[in-house]
Amino acid sequence: MCIRDRHKPIIMGYRTWLSLGRRPLHDRYNLVLGRECKEDKKALVEIDESPQKLLWRALNVSDEVVIIGGTKVYSAFHHICTRLYITHIHHTFKEANVFHDAFCRHKLQDMWYCKSSKEIKKSKYNKYDLSLCIYERW
Repeated sequence: MCIRDRHKPIIMGYRTWLSLGRRPLHDRYNLVLGRECKEDKKALVEIDESPQKLLWRALNVSDEVVIIGGTKVYSAFHHICTRLYITHIHHTFKEANVFHDAFCRHKLQDMWYCKSSKEIKKSKYNKYDLSLCIYERW
């Protein structure tokens, strides 16, 4: 399968990449912001320390790029995003050590409007209540 036939490219931080076990997400062009290792062409992973270079590579594949985290990656790209797909989990996690404050619901309202929202109740498939939201810039 050609890279142009795959799903949208994704950009993630190095720690997110490590949390995935250094395995790419299936059928995606995986781009990692970091400098700890080199490209892995078999795994469809490219690693670079330049956000601009990663974005350029991703936009050569698709007109929409997915940013999946972490905090440094969100900080590098949130100012150019035009749409946000955010899952708000209605729970406080004591063990969580990273949270991007710019994506709090009350702060999003300053620059974004909620185009759609779907509330999902806790179930056997979801451990917590959550909201799936799509935001677009004002």
